[in-house]
Amino acid sequence: MIYYQVTMQHTEKTIRSLAHMQVDMFAGVQKALRSIISIAMVLFGLANSEQWWGFALLAFGCIFFTGTYGKANQTAMTIVQKINEHGLEFPSSRYTFTENGMTITILPEKANEKDELLPYNKIICIGEDREYFYLFPNEYGGYMISKEQLNKSETDFRQFIQNRTGRIIRSNKPQIIHYILQKKHEKQLNANASKDDKQL
Repeated sequence: MIYYQVTMQHTEKTIRSLAHMQVDMFAGVQKALRSIISIAMVLFGLANSEQWWGFALLAFGCIFFTGTYGKANQTAMTIVQKINEHGLEFPSSRYTFTENGMTITILPEKANEKDELLPYNKIICIGEDREYFYLFPNEYGGYMISKEQLNKSETDFRQFIQNRTGRIIRSNKPQIIHYILQKKHEKQLNANASKDDKQL
């Protein structure tokens, strides 16, 4: 049974978005520390803006903060440059969500290429922004699911993928919000399990 099916056509923008989400999902501690240090430098620089070193500290704090995604942007740019240099098309895929997992079909389809099945229990992290869901089987790469293609099914898909993977969807919200949402999701899963047991 097919629950959902979407296609993904990558662009320079989506490759950069995927790289940024990888930072958000897997380098959250480093990102938070960088933000705290940057804010401290900016505030200290503002408090001493009459001194030359205060202005320098302020400027450095701003630069340090904007460099949060520096490495991710560089990686994305390298990928885009390689694609353009070799005259290749940006990657395109179809994702089909069935009972057993997400089937990945490379587009355009070729006779000698087989589809890949990604079981739901192999998805270790799920991210979300305004336009996409991000499914990560590891910290080195992931898959983007367009909310626009899901249309009115976006809310249903969010619940579906969380239930199938046992993972809560994370965004750029503060970590305390993620913790609260995780506990709420675990409580819901436990309630559903208890309900199933009673029915049996």
